[in-house]
Amino acid sequence: MNPEMTTDTLAQAASSHTDRDAGARPRIFTTFGGVRNLLERHAAGDWNGHAVTVFDSAHEQHRILWRYAWSRPGDLFVFNGEANLVSAACVLRRLMPTARGRIVAADMVLRKPEGAVARLKARIRRSLWRRVNLFLHYFRDLRCYESHYGIGPERSRYVAFKANVFSDALKAAEAPQRDDGAYVFSAGRSLRDYQTLLEAAKLTDLPFAILFTSTADWAAHGTFVDIRDLPPNVRLVADDGGKAGWLRGLKEARIVAIPTRPESICASGIGTCLDAMALGKPVVITRGPGADDVLTDGQACFVPPRDAQALASTLEKLWHDDARRREIASRGHRYAMQLGDEEALMARILEASLAASM
Repeated sequence: MNPEMTTDTLAQAASSHTDRDAGARPRIFTTFGGVRNLLERHAAGDWNGHAVTVFDSAHEQHRILWRYAWSRPGDLFVFNGEANLVSAACVLRRLMPTARGRIVAADMVLRKPEGAVARLKARIRRSLWRRVNLFLHYFRDLRCYESHYGIGPERSRYVAFKANVFSDALKAAEAPQRDDGAYVFSAGRSLRDYQTLLEAAKLTDLPFAILFTSTADWAAHGTFVDIRDLPPNVRLVADDGGKAGWLRGLKEARIVAIPTRPESICASGIGTCLDAMALGKPVVITRGPGADDVLTDGQACFVPPRDAQALASTLEKLWHDDARRREIASRGHRYAMQLGDEEALMARILEASLAASM
């Protein structure tokens, strides 16, 4: 920036370009790395007539913020869950008359603020994020987002997520599938309620397998459980972080259980849920955002939060009811596969983001 330029001259320079820029097609700047693969199917750097630039959020934060500081009114800046980048863009929009682009914040994974510091941080974000034009979510129930962060339906759009194992599911569909798996499988680390799952296991003789990283890793993601005295029908399966172990755990399961904590206010477990569905496994999941606000009773089975008895009963019935299990698995499979792969998700993200330019 030229040090001799004042805020007034910057404002005059910005306004002189407003009419010229108003008719231009929105340019898109994003931190969604998956957009690169989508662009390979189009002309280089172009998507449906819109110029697209992809930034690496880990190493190019300064570049996208600098670009936002000198943006056109129609430009779209689509952030992939980077709360701090979104906040920084909002500050620039407040302070710099040349920061005129529209801000789209996708997949903002937020927690219910607990404690004085968390509540203060939530209030600051609420104030800053008033300058966000559009929020994109993988769930529909925004009640907690609105009450704690001021993110309501009027500035939000729902975007369906996708199965991360989509290509593997396509290959698996070519071979005969068994529905008599060996155990109830549970996996994931974000706000999981494994304590209730262990209590449910004590109420039944069904075999359980839980994909396990470490208690420290679980705790860092809001999952707390005492594994020192496991029921005899529960075993922990070491998670090496590889895809092979993840696929094996899902494919050899009869049912996939996704218990989440009631403190979850976003789509915790949606990735595990869609992966299981894509591989033809029936899912039992806790009611909450990303579950019964997106799926139907025919696509998955829902249980109340922190209700071990309901969880055990639902698992028992589904385990022994072959027809019901196959019906749930079939409907879930169709739903997950119709969502497509990562390129399909990126297209949905970009299409939804364009609503912010209207």
